[in-house]
Amino acid sequence: MASPIVVNGRLWGAIAAGTSRAKPMPADAESRIADFTELVAAAISNVQARSDLAASSARIVAAADEERRRVVRAGIDAILSRLDLPAQMDVLAQRFPPEIEATAYSIVVEALTLSSSMRTPSAPR
Repeated sequence: MASPIVVNGRLWGAIAAGTSRAKPMPADAESRIADFTELVAAAISNVQARSDLAASSARIVAAADEERRRVVRAGIDAILSRLDLPAQMDVLAQRFPPEIEATAYSIVVEALTLSSSMRTPSAPR
């Protein structure tokens, strides 16, 4: 006797059982095998769903990282153009790996903010 393993409406495989003994298999063997193949199909479906979820999560993280890099790069470019520095002085793009570029950007923004506030003359009292 055999029972198909159907996962998400598609045939995935089958489980077969037999005996070489003269005594026949128990009367409920067919329903027990069918129940077991349903459990196997559910387990396979769960593994596939988890795998799909992990792949989707990885794509989302990669897209978010890429967007963060793009925004940071745009911010750094804006700062450098504001400072009117030549392109070869873009030290951030050449010295820092992407994983710490956001931190470097934050430091540059902080430094520029402090620098601007120090240059701005105080209002008369």
